Amino acid sequence: SWGVLGEPEICNVSGNAVDVYALIPDHDLVRVVGADHCDFESPTDLVCTLACASGSGATIDVQAAIWGFAAAAALALTGEDPAAAAFWTPGEPGYDALLAADVIEEP
Repeated sequence: SWGVLGEPEICNVSGNAVDVYALIPDHDLVRVVGADHCDFESPTDLVCTLACASGSGATIDVQAAIWGFAAAAALALTGEDPAAAAFWTPGEPGYDALLAADVIEEP
C-alpha cells in the first residue's frame, strides 16, 4: 500500500491516516511538505480553502508532487512502468532526490 499525506491539521484529523496505514503490512508513506487538505482536491472549492488551506507550500508545486506520486503508483501497479515504483522506494535516486530537496518527508 502506498499513501501520500499532507501536513497534520484539523481538516485531516491531525494526520490520523498514519495510524491507519501502520495497520497495513508492507506500506510506504510520504508526506508532501507544505501540503494541506485542499491540495488533494482537484478542483477544490471556497469552503475548503477558507476552512482548511493552511499548508505552507506553493499549491502548484505541492499538487505536482501529489499527482506525480499518484501517477508513479498507477504506472507501477498496472505494469505500464514497473520502474516507477522507485519513486516510492527509499534509497532509490528519484525518492532520495525528492527527500533531499524537501519536497517530501517520511511521516
